Amino acid sequence: SLHDALPISFVEQPESTRGYNPILLRWGKPNIINSNINEVSRFTPLNFDEIDLIKGDIEVLSAENRILNVLQKRGCGWYGIYSKIIQDNSGNNVLATTDSILTKNNIQYLAGTYGIGNQKGSFAKTKLGYFFTDPVRGYQVRRSIDGLTPINELYYGQYLIRSILTKYNDDYVKTNGAIAKMFGYYDYFEEQYVLFCQSGTLNGDTIPNNNFSFNELRNAYCSFYDFN
Repeated sequence: SLHDALPISFVEQPESTRGYNPILLRWGKPNIINSNINEVSRFTPLNFDEIDLIKGDIEVLSAENRILNVLQKRGCGWYGIYSKIIQDNSGNNVLATTDSILTKNNIQYLAGTYGIGNQKGSFAKTKLGYFFTDPVRGYQVRRSIDGLTPINELYYGQYLIRSILTKYNDDYVKTNGAIAKMFGYYDYFEEQYVLFCQSGTLNGDTIPNNNFSFNELRNAYCSFYDFN
């Protein structure tokens, strides 16, 4: 048969070509405005950027209002979309318009050593920014126009809440065999960040379900929830 006549060859790719790069960003070509040409699915060798490896793996990408937010395990930054940061003659940062979707070597890191760690599910977008939970330092962090703010450090949650959050650096196991995680969302009606912490067991130590919220209107933790 034709199948038997044709030689079959298989060349395994070198490990280096199949490796995982935790800090690599790639993007397509831009749309051509006022045309029906869409090239966003075309990736060129030049459209990539590698960001700071010290801040760990990229865990979350979130775009809004021509800003691409980048959350790593131990840091947070952002890119301008069709824009980049340049310095004027006075040394001030200025946002300049470009024809490129993203600009290489132009990520802007936010002040503070806060990252989303292994809890990407804790990320939640808000009207002006986002919330996330840092399990390494035990902080719930708000990103707004004033930068990153550790809310449970400022609003009397550092004693009880921090001890809850840091448990999730370890792999506690739920009764169904899955790893216990933290999941967050933003309640736009009440204007509060709500976090669900799943229960689990590790080496005989058990953590319970914990569900609580931080209300932005009151600037305070207002309630623990019971969903039994």
